Amino acid sequence: PATNMVMIQTTAPQHDALRLTLELGARGVACSPNRPRELRLVTHLGLVDEDIERAITIVREVLEAGSRAA
Repeated sequence: PATNMVMIQTTAPQHDALRLTLELGARGVACSPNRPRELRLVTHLGLVDEDIERAITIVREVLEAGSRAA
């Protein structure tokens, strides 16, 4: 079914959902911790493809930075 929610799950210990929520929020990507290693993101009316692409890029950068720091 179609949905406007995206769940991101990770098993890496350095990818704590609360920490990631704070880091992503500081970079303009709103999300919430759903579980200890799961983030919940929701798209809204008014977002365009470029907004989604930017969010994907930022999530990728934050996850990669966390992986390098471990």
